[in-house]
Amino acid sequence: MKKIFVILAVIICTALSTGNVYAQKKVPCPNGCNNGKVTERCDYSGCYNGAIRCTTCNGSGKVSQTTTCNSCRGSGKTNRQEAQTCSTCRGTGSLNQTCGRCQGSGQIATAPQRLADGTYSGRGTTSCTSCNGRGSISTRCSTCGGSGKTYRTVQDNCSSCYGSGKTNTTVTCSTCNGRTGTVCPRCSGNGYIYVSE
Repeated sequence: MKKIFVILAVIICTALSTGNVYAQKKVPCPNGCNNGKVTERCDYSGCYNGAIRCTTCNGSGKVSQTTTCNSCRGSGKTNRQEAQTCSTCRGTGSLNQTCGRCQGSGQIATAPQRLADGTYSGRGTTSCTSCNGRGSISTRCSTCGGSGKTYRTVQDNCSSCYGSGKTNTTVTCSTCNGRTGTVCPRCSGNGYIYVSE
């Protein structure tokens, strides 16, 4: 067991003397080492702490994407129904038509009645049963269906895209995949490089 520790110590000392162990692991040279290597900040163009800021998203990881507005399907307009007073019935919901039975008089003639003495009375009148003596019959307005209102289609600017037909959405930057930047090729993301003393 003691021999194994001695062998390991020799290997480590050899690696320290060449400086390779730090070059492979990309770690700063510890204080007081004598391997002839020191570190300094990476001066690669655009490198900041080992990363190159993505120029597509300016380091935000997100970009704005213009798409067709889903609300108006790109037309920039939306339709709404506006109520107005029915012009046919003037908002009453019903129409008065002259009674066809009494011709608007509200009365209908009755047949002569035979009297007790064998004579016949003259023709009389009675209230029309079709219109209840009003002379007119009220029917539901066919234009508005009895509601007294009709509707017309009005176009407004789409509130989602303000009439442009397009909307801007934020999506992940495809250049850096949302990582805001790329690893510096010179320092491999460490932010420092090795130089000779």
